[in-house]
Amino acid sequence: ARDLALQLLKIDTKTSVAALQELATAGGRLGLTKQEIIEFTESTDKVFVALGDVLEGTAEDIGTTLGKMSAIFGLEDEFGVAGGIARVGSLLNELGATTKAQEGRILDFIERLAGIAPQAGLTIAEVGALGATFDAAGQSMEIAATVIKKLLPEIGKDVSKFAKVAGVDFEEFRKILEE
Repeated sequence: ARDLALQLLKIDTKTSVAALQELATAGGRLGLTKQEIIEFTESTDKVFVALGDVLEGTAEDIGTTLGKMSAIFGLEDEFGVAGGIARVGSLLNELGATTKAQEGRILDFIERLAGIAPQAGLTIAEVGALGATFDAAGQSMEIAATVIKKLLPEIGKDVSKFAKVAGVDFEEFRKILEE
């Protein structure tokens, strides 16, 4: 514990040590190793400093949510705990800066689709962009996510029908779905 506390003191941030300890505790609850806890704490702190005013919740809440989304969408496996959280934070920051969508609403949409989107082959960037599109158009995240959650399995059940709706032949539509 003392070594962890010393590592937290080395983090270059304006965040208090007590707040960093709370983040580290959240990392521990996620089942992270000591080194991963330090990386989680540092990465979450950076995201919180950048987005804390537009995302709801404490740094601990935001870190836990971003960590879960990173794991669900495979970013943690590819980039590690800190890298995954940083990428989710960067995605939210970029979409918020380049669209009229709000970062918190985009994250809400991503969370709502996290259970089905990876199985449908959708990346977190694709889901986030879709959420930003819906939010910028003034749509409710809850309703939009519900529609998508219902639509994806239906497309899988009857690809021919949806190919006709899209105005393309079956093979072309199947190729679009695979990509």
